[in-house]
Amino acid sequence: MSSILPNKSLVEGKIVAVRKSADIDNFSVVEIQPSSISSVEGSANLLHSGQGTASPSGDQPNLHIHVSDEVSRQYGLTPGKILSAQVRRAPDNLFVIPDSVKITGS
Repeated sequence: MSSILPNKSLVEGKIVAVRKSADIDNFSVVEIQPSSISSVEGSANLLHSGQGTASPSGDQPNLHIHVSDEVSRQYGLTPGKILSAQVRRAPDNLFVIPDSVKITGS
C-alpha cells in the first residue's frame, strides 16, 4: 500500500484546451502550457520537467490539471486565458486547489 505525499506546486500558464474528464465525474481537464512552476513554502513540489505532454514549442511539457466543473464555471476557464493556481499531484492526476485560482487574459 502506498501513501500520498502532501504536496503543492504553483503553476502559471496559458490555457490551451478544456475538456470533460473521461475518468472523474463533475470534473474537467484543463490543459495549460506552463510559463512557470514553482514551490509552495512548506510543501513538497512534485512537478518536475518532463511531466505532461510535449508542448508545440518543445519547452516545458503541457500539464493536464483536473478542475471541478463548479470551479471551471466560476472562473470561466477557456482557452487563451492565463491560469495561475496551486495544484497537487495525486498518483495518476493533477488537481487544482480551488481557492488558489487566479485568471488573467481575455
